[in-house]
Amino acid sequence: MNIATVAITNLRRRPLRTFLLSAIVAIAAATLFSAAVLLAGVDRSLQQASARLGADILVVPRDAEAPARTALLAGEPGRSVMQRSVVDRVRNLKGVSAATPQLFLKPRALPCCYDVNVFLLAFDPETDLTVRPWLDTHLRKPLSPDEVITGGAVPAAPGDMLPFFGTLFTVAGGMEPTGIDVFDRSIFMTLDAAYRMAEVSPSRSPLPITLGKDDISAVLVRVDDGVPPDRAAIQIEFSVPGVKAVTAQSVLATVRKQMGAAGRAVIVLGTALWIGVLLVMGFAFSMAVHERGRAPGIRRLRDSLERPAALLLAAESSLLCLLGGIAGVAAGGFLIAAGRGLFAGSFLVLPGLPLLSLLALAVVVLAVLTGLVASLVSARAFASREPVGTAGGME
Repeated sequence: MNIATVAITNLRRRPLRTFLLSAIVAIAAATLFSAAVLLAGVDRSLQQASARLGADILVVPRDAEAPARTALLAGEPGRSVMQRSVVDRVRNLKGVSAATPQLFLKPRALPCCYDVNVFLLAFDPETDLTVRPWLDTHLRKPLSPDEVITGGAVPAAPGDMLPFFGTLFTVAGGMEPTGIDVFDRSIFMTLDAAYRMAEVSPSRSPLPITLGKDDISAVLVRVDDGVPPDRAAIQIEFSVPGVKAVTAQSVLATVRKQMGAAGRAVIVLGTALWIGVLLVMGFAFSMAVHERGRAPGIRRLRDSLERPAALLLAAESSLLCLLGGIAGVAAGGFLIAAGRGLFAGSFLVLPGLPLLSLLALAVVVLAVLTGLVASLVSARAFASREPVGTAGGME
């Protein structure tokens, strides 16, 4: 006879109570694990979005500020146009270290044939801040005029052929997901390729596109170290008429603020759940103390092991909460995996396996500790109680 054997026997003798207590722990563990994964995913996505943007400021036409913010927050870039000469004017300002143009295009669906749920994002390969770092790291060669790079949510593989406005492009590679639609649903091509595509579209496409060779949608700006982006944005608006400078951090800060409020609500809910678990477990083991006070088998266990009977309650609570914690983590992981498609475009990229494993382990350990704390007071009372009576068995 040993502590573990008796603990397992006692749990089996009360299957309904064991199941209910484990289920309570599992619900709390699933909630906590899911919340931790989602919040970690949002933080990772924002970091990736900031790195992918590669710029401190987004300069757009003055009447396109709202669409520009919407593009980053909801992945719906507007069709704003300004002249490419803005790039040089911005680049020559004091405090600006780099400036590069971008062009946003939205392919139109053919009513008879198909729908296209992607964006075309054209960039200057010589000065780009968004795609060029990826090209240098992964493709390791310049992007050809007939090649494109796909975002993480575009279902295309290297070598696939994609038609846009009557021009066929070859997929040269695909980027990792960021959780932001304006990046994940984009098809990246060079500006020269976009201008050439527009030029030939009237003769090749039933839905041609009108685009001037100096038309751009935005200018991405990187400021010198030590220069506040907010101050640089004001300088840009003052020096370049007709534009609006939107700081990337202000947009991402809005998301962080929104997600922070949601995170605080989840923390409050999780805390309430764990307090509830603690109270329920404490009550359950207090009842067990009164039941087992009449069990002579406990005296035999004490005499044979010469250990405090508190170990028995501790073992039972540990096993019960371990099972509940593992089940809760598994249930939370299943729910996140099943609903992963619902998170598209919501600033969420799930953490990698190492962080997921660490979060799962932390939740299970917390569940076990909760059970131990809940049984502590009852265990002390149990340890000081001398079993009485001559009938009954261990429960």
